[in-house]
Amino acid sequence: MMSKTQAAFTCTVERLEEQFRRLYFWTFTFVEVPLNDEWAMKHYAKFMRAVTKRWPTMRGVRVCELHKSHGIHFHALLSERLPIREILELGERYGFGRISVRKAIKGDGGYLAKYLSKQYRAENLFG
Repeated sequence: MMSKTQAAFTCTVERLEEQFRRLYFWTFTFVEVPLNDEWAMKHYAKFMRAVTKRWPTMRGVRVCELHKSHGIHFHALLSERLPIREILELGERYGFGRISVRKAIKGDGGYLAKYLSKQYRAENLFG
């Protein structure tokens, strides 16, 4: 059964799909395993502020994915396919080393919503 958070996320994705002709599935991974989740969240927020300053019409949603071996990284469904070289350069300033993008497909919203499950998150937390 879908949680309220997952349902709200899914509704947001559906609205984005209606509003924009195409969405893009981005993944942002840090060069090094973050010291803690709070550090990672702050750096991602600073990075996204810099991105939206350059591309103010961009809209989207994001989730964190936790891994036992390489810590936290972020997935986002964004309304624009931003210039990858510029995003890589900008990302380096905030500790990101690997950034990828592809055209989003139906079902990506559901894939991302699973990361909002408390059960999933608890299973993937690391030391």
